[in-house]
Amino acid sequence: MSRFDAPFARRVNPHRLYRSNNRWISGVTAGLAEYFGLSVIGCRLVMAFSSLIFFPIVPMLYAVMIFVLPRRPADLYRDPEEEAFWRTTTHNPTGSFSELRYRYRDMEERIRGMEAYVTSARFDFERELHRTPPKAP
Repeated sequence: MSRFDAPFARRVNPHRLYRSNNRWISGVTAGLAEYFGLSVIGCRLVMAFSSLIFFPIVPMLYAVMIFVLPRRPADLYRDPEEEAFWRTTTHNPTGSFSELRYRYRDMEERIRGMEAYVTSARFDFERELHRTPPKAP
């Protein structure tokens, strides 16, 4: 079995730009709105307004994006919690990493406290104190 046969190698990357299934024409503007965390209606209005101002360029870019961007898979996220994680990571990576750093520091401090307790004389004393005496035959 090669490394490309593994299930994680076939998993679709949720952290990328897709054409949305919530579409009017092809889902490009809805996909952009979902990726950047914007309002779908607002993104559509901006796209329509910019198409009027920059007439030949924006419609051509839109047409290119129709063919370049893949359609969003239906099973992209396993559950809403995973979707919320990826959206948070996409829009605020600094906040996500600082939260993880805080969690790991807290966990490391608790593990240090447990190690200090387990290797202390107090732990040995309390273990001997609570040990049940052997039963007499």
